Amino acid sequence: MTNPTTGAVIASFGLTSVPPFTGTGTPGGPAFTAAYDDFTAALATANAEAGSANQQSVAFSKLMAAEGARGTTGGEAAYQAARVAYYTLTKGDSWIQEEKERVANTDAQPVVNSLASQYRNLMERRNQQTRTIDVINGLKDKVLSVKDDLTFSVNTFQRQVDAIKNQINKDKKIQIYMMLNLI
Repeated sequence: MTNPTTGAVIASFGLTSVPPFTGTGTPGGPAFTAAYDDFTAALATANAEAGSANQQSVAFSKLMAAEGARGTTGGEAAYQAARVAYYTLTKGDSWIQEEKERVANTDAQPVVNSLASQYRNLMERRNQQTRTIDVINGLKDKVLSVKDDLTFSVNTFQRQVDAIKNQINKDKKIQIYMMLNLI
């Protein structure tokens, strides 16, 4: 293809750079420099795209091979490495955050939910045990109160019994004294 403004002849659009302009015109002039810079940038972009497509194709092939090797010794590690390489090439670094969220939701969240449930159950059992201890302490206080009341009542009753015995003894002495005086 001939470029009429610079006189450059481009035989093909390959993946190699074009040597500086050697035809007619003003080599190194502003138009030439701009055209050469545009071509070099387009060539670099084409090389990068071709290289990227090739890398993606190779990475996908490795991913499929590793997928087939899952379940074997080292197969899971190879699969994960191939998976990381492929998705990094196709989606860039942003997929890592998506992957972390997916793993968190599918793998970690059930564990977190289980631990949270166990914690709630333990806290409920602790609260029940605390209430049971409070009830037992209340009953203990009541029993001790009843015991104290019973002890007081027994002591009072014992004093009354002792007072009655004393009175009986006094009455017997009086009766004996009176009987002896009557005789």
